[in-house]
Amino acid sequence: MKIVFLDSAIINPGDISWEGIETLGTFENYKRSTCREALERLQDADAAFTDSFPIDREIMEKCPKLKFIGIAATKSHFSFTRRPTPSPSFPTTSPIGPVRFRRYMDSPPI
Repeated sequence: MKIVFLDSAIINPGDISWEGIETLGTFENYKRSTCREALERLQDADAAFTDSFPIDREIMEKCPKLKFIGIAATKSHFSFTRRPTPSPSFPTTSPIGPVRFRRYMDSPPI
């Protein structure tokens, strides 16, 4: 399995070990990625992790092997769209209050 982290510079300045993820397959870690680099890096990837890089519909359509997208951001309001829409949404709670999670495929492209 090929696992790619597109933008780990913020989440890991060098003090976190990737040892656990590396046991799952081939792991490629990039500090930052441009749109063009992301497309190249995700071409054969099975899984992708991102801190804040927007993996949009276009990237997902051009990377058919991609089965998993993990968001490593610490923001509870992370969204791939510019403006959140009220539906479809799935309300839940968190220690800081209500959080809304939306199904990604229902989001319009950026």
